[in-house]
Amino acid sequence: MSAGNRSVLVILDSRQAAERRSADQTVFAALDHFGVAWEVLDGGEAMGAIDAYIAPRALYVIAHDGAAGWLKPEAARLIASAVAAGAGLVSFDRRVADWPDALREFLPQDLGQSRTGYLRFADTPSFITFGHPGAEELELGEEIAVLTTTAHEAWQPLVTDAQGRAI
Repeated sequence: MSAGNRSVLVILDSRQAAERRSADQTVFAALDHFGVAWEVLDGGEAMGAIDAYIAPRALYVIAHDGAAGWLKPEAARLIASAVAAGAGLVSFDRRVADWPDALREFLPQDLGQSRTGYLRFADTPSFITFGHPGAEELELGEEIAVLTTTAHEAWQPLVTDAQGRAI
């Protein structure tokens, strides 16, 4: 097992087939491209996972809409504790109302919904934005639905929309 401070845990729900497929072409393609060690926590698996499998990790990725709604409170608390201790959390799940309480507590009060056709990469480079100049703007082929928030001083947003809101 590659658990430890350099691996990523991807949270998904394979019972949601259409949403799950989108993660193959986005999340997993990006992680593989960057050579990141990753493992999966799947809501469609009947076995569940032991605590040591869930934490500690360097990053948690909620891979698609509806991916975190199935998490048991204990697993959500482990993830929340790891994030509070400095692990990263990236979510592609816009169904945040379904998240367990321990994860919803991380959500900003000013969370909103929007559509955008532009993404602006962060000024500060990271391994995720590597290859893109700081503040590069990318025009999308079509608008996408996003959750937005004001960029907070303690956060390091990966991308923002055209209005500068973290997405």
